[in-house]
Amino acid sequence: MKGTELIINFESDRAYLTEGKFLMFKQLNLPSTIVKFQNPASLKVRVLKYLRDEKRLFVEILSYSNRSNQFLPSQIINHNSLAEINEITLKNQNTMKLLAIYTPNQSYREIKSVDEKAPEREVNRNSYIETPRIERTPQKIIKNEILHIPIEEVRFHDGYVSINAFMSVLRKNLELKILNVFIRKEFDSIKNYIAKVLKVKKFKFEIKIHLTDNKIDEIQANCFEVSQINQSILEDVKFEFIKIVTKSDSEIEVKPYTFDELMEVAIGSNIDSKIFYKNEQEFINDLLKNIDAKHYNSLLFLSGIHSFLIMKLKFFLKPFSYIFFVEAEHDYYFIWETYNTEEATYIWRINKGKHQLENAVNYINDEIKNIKINGKRLFLKLADENFTRIYHDYSDANIGFLKWKNELEGFLK
Repeated sequence: MKGTELIINFESDRAYLTEGKFLMFKQLNLPSTIVKFQNPASLKVRVLKYLRDEKRLFVEILSYSNRSNQFLPSQIINHNSLAEINEITLKNQNTMKLLAIYTPNQSYREIKSVDEKAPEREVNRNSYIETPRIERTPQKIIKNEILHIPIEEVRFHDGYVSINAFMSVLRKNLELKILNVFIRKEFDSIKNYIAKVLKVKKFKFEIKIHLTDNKIDEIQANCFEVSQINQSILEDVKFEFIKIVTKSDSEIEVKPYTFDELMEVAIGSNIDSKIFYKNEQEFINDLLKNIDAKHYNSLLFLSGIHSFLIMKLKFFLKPFSYIFFVEAEHDYYFIWETYNTEEATYIWRINKGKHQLENAVNYINDEIKNIKINGKRLFLKLADENFTRIYHDYSDANIGFLKWKNELEGFLK
């Protein structure tokens, strides 16, 4: 407590060091002539010594005032300790100044940092004790900034995006965050797709900076493009994603691709396809939402009879196509169907007794490689009775599909 500044308020014959607890004048070493204050008065003091066991303070007087003053924050913090004080010894008392605040209907200018050795200054009883303090009003301003940030510099996180940009109005860099519950950190790898769907290359950020005395109180940031990212936009991004996959001409080698391999070849290894699809079944379901695909009805039917639990769906590029697998009692059936080109459906039947499934898969892969490398004409000349192809009738989609379905079911029997 040593060095702490305190206010002692006088009311009548009582001295208050804290709210609710007072000392009588005999507990302070005041002159005997001071018996009772007719008007409120106060002293500002500094603690020289605190004797906890004796509950006693030794203080020096810093200033005199003929009115009461608010207790200082230190007194509020130390309320419990000050409430226990039983005696206060006042050092460097100035009797004239004490009498000036004690005498009713008189005023006396507050004198700070009292030095008893300095010559007494004549009391001006017509002046105020304390010089009024002029409070400065804090300067509050709002600064606006508009930033156009390239999508590459926008970072995606779980529930928000962030940017680190130079604020010209502040002349320094700041990191800003904009919340959006639809955003996940995985979207950072597909943000170019998002920008493409939104038809922008840069995001526009509108920023308001609230300042008090040039110190930042609050920053408000808004971005229209970020606010547009919702479930509907994400579905559009998935559709854009599908278009890129199905139109890919990045076939590195003539081979069937699993779903994971297809994603890596078509869009690159730096993008995790699981952002959109957990497995090929989900991917197929989205592909089949495109009712304008040439073989929409056929693909919908084939995906319904494909044995997903036995064999993963396989894909070929150029043209984008599928290998479906159907297991019957005695035979395996492999069905090659294109997505959006006018091609016949190719079907192979392989007897279970002659081939294990793994050997059958390798055989079909080799057959399709042969077709893609040497052409269909040569293959068809050499094909046996276990192969057939079914043509599509594009003149009427519904009638053409029924004809195709009847022929297929007839071969699968």
